[in-house]
Amino acid sequence: MAVYPGNGAGSIGITKYGRLGNGAGGALPLSRIMVGNGSDSIQVFPPKKVFRDNFDRSDQVLGQLWNWWTIGTSPYFIWCVGNNARMYDDNTDGQRLSWTSWMDDTSTDKHYSKGKIAIIGNSAQGTWVSCNGNQAGTDHVGFQWTGSTLQLFTRINDTTTARGTSATRAQAVGDWLVFFFNDTATTEIYTYNGYVNGSLLCSWTDSTSLAKKGAAYRRVGFGMQRNRSFFSSTLSSSFSEWEGGDL
Repeated sequence: MAVYPGNGAGSIGITKYGRLGNGAGGALPLSRIMVGNGSDSIQVFPPKKVFRDNFDRSDQVLGQLWNWWTIGTSPYFIWCVGNNARMYDDNTDGQRLSWTSWMDDTSTDKHYSKGKIAIIGNSAQGTWVSCNGNQAGTDHVGFQWTGSTLQLFTRINDTTTARGTSATRAQAVGDWLVFFFNDTATTEIYTYNGYVNGSLLCSWTDSTSLAKKGAAYRRVGFGMQRNRSFFSSTLSSSFSEWEGGDL
């Protein structure tokens, strides 16, 4: 999508970020172009992206054929099973986790990820949605639901750390786990917010910019856990739908 400023016949298409200023050292980069008035304005450049999946297909690994980049130790990946997304639960004993991101990046650093609970899992196994991740999966910020506990976390250079305060809420089929973040207009300090069905439950302000941002960290997705011991499996909750994209 291109934006065409001008008077119609004389308009020129914008295909990449521009700069605003006098060109003599006073120009500032444009991160986005809005059209409208105040809260009624809409973003026209760069175009917003929205990604969706309802997992309604045959049982299979959630992989590149369906635009997903899944991280995990084989064979412990996220699968489509019974038209839902869940962690694979077979093979050897032990606790496993896997996470996946949509293969297309968002257009901006301000984006969201949300998943709809289809099956309630074991209280010890976590299900989460994630933002500003990289392709390798070593970095992202997430909002996790483990049993009735909700918690924001960062994964930085493959190290996971809980952030902010936790919250308590029982899971129910049909609940939406929603995660997004935004910055202040003047300081670019990002605040990460975790919601369930529109209720804000967890919040964390990254006042020292711990989480990585920029063009290499615009993957959105989700992750899950399972545990197997003595030939029995406990699974995290499953998603029947997922959506992510630019705010």
